[in-house]
Amino acid sequence: MRKPALAEKDFLNPEEAIRLFSFSRRKFYRLIKEEKQLSFIALYGSRRLIIRG
Repeated sequence: MRKPALAEKDFLNPEEAIRLFSFSRRKFYRLIKEEKQLSFIALYGSRRLIIRG
């Protein structure tokens, strides 16, 4: 079974989101670390996942 492409996934980890959307790594990590209530972040235990919607 093959891994799904990044464009096909519903949830991305921060590294995948940075690669897929060409974000600045430093600015993106600062955003998800400082802001507590972002509508596109899902917490899975202590992991932060980005919801594609």
